[in-house]
Amino acid sequence: MKTKLSIFFLVFLPSFIFASSYFPQFYHFYKPTLGEWSKYEITDNFGNKGILTVSVVAKENDDYWIEVESSSNGENGIVAYLVNGDPTDDENVLKIRLKSEDGPIIEIDKATLDKMKKMQKISQSFQSVGPPRGKIQTLPNEKIKVGKKSYNCSRIKLIGEEGQSADIWISDEVVPFGIVKLVSGSESLVLLDSGKDAKMKLKGDVKPLVIEGGN
Repeated sequence: MKTKLSIFFLVFLPSFIFASSYFPQFYHFYKPTLGEWSKYEITDNFGNKGILTVSVVAKENDDYWIEVESSSNGENGIVAYLVNGDPTDDENVLKIRLKSEDGPIIEIDKATLDKMKKMQKISQSFQSVGPPRGKIQTLPNEKIKVGKKSYNCSRIKLIGEEGQSADIWISDEVVPFGIVKLVSGSESLVLLDSGKDAKMKLKGDVKPLVIEGGN
């Protein structure tokens, strides 16, 4: 069964599934390992806080399924991305599956994602946390404790093209993005926990999304 949505109803898709454009944006290095996950507290420039958990849950040939669970202001959601490279590059996103509360699992393939992008129906409400790229200044390494675990972190200062900067602590023990802590003004991404027992949560029948009202 296919899910048909008119252009009007696209506004009801959870906005967090589309960052800039599909995936949350922040400086990182991408190194997926099947079964590993990282849980963060994320704070935006208005002081709003949320929880973001990124898990590498399955592998199809050379592609990975990465699930992102989001919790903010009492709203929860989960999205899965099938990717053949760094998910922050839209070209690497092959499929998206999403579920909100008790709704069905909706699958959006790459052709539909490209169509939505051309029709400018992808939300831009999730802004990047700090500059995603820029000039790097190396700082002294530092040990950061998260729960009972300590990480020996490489530390850098990233200066973006528009002058925005971020202090970033990085460890290759943290999968899939290496970020232990990122602070940019009032924005931050701080590791709360991590593990190696990630399992796929978006399982079962899926409903492909079909867009009406576009070419």
